[in-house]
Amino acid sequence: MSVTQKTMNRPLALLCVLLLGGLYFGATMPLNGDIASAEKRIQNLEKKKVQAFEEFNNIEEQTKAVTTTQKDVLQRVPKNPEQEQILRDLQKIAKTTGYQFTQVAFTKEQNRDVGANELRANFTVEGPAEKMLQFLRAIENNQRFMGMETLNVQLSSRGALPMAALSVSLYSVYQ
Repeated sequence: MSVTQKTMNRPLALLCVLLLGGLYFGATMPLNGDIASAEKRIQNLEKKKVQAFEEFNNIEEQTKAVTTTQKDVLQRVPKNPEQEQILRDLQKIAKTTGYQFTQVAFTKEQNRDVGANELRANFTVEGPAEKMLQFLRAIENNQRFMGMETLNVQLSSRGALPMAALSVSLYSVYQ
């Protein structure tokens, strides 16, 4: 090979090296950017995973609290209507507040909205108007849950004593 051929091959070799280097770096540089982007996404996913586990643990703790509350509620919900016990409770409340029953009726129903059996108590009582709130509070604080659907009050007087006639519709659930 002559000297001119060697000199001519050098720029050609240099050009080839530059082209190959450009191709290599041109092809791998975007990959490096993709790798960095993927690593950031992985870090974000790791953070989200940790947050999800923390949320799960919080939900699990809340579920335990709700379960305890549900157990407390279920203990207040008897397995049968216990109509006699409700009547005894209401009579005790009436007696301690100075009220007397003038009418009592019970009915049993299925409440499809909550999927439970209901015992409804409709009654009328008469007593001193000043003890009306005490009577209602005693029903509210009773051991067994009793929800009040309706309450009608008629005030009158017996001599100088203001009286109240209460027409009440209660419901209580049982399993």
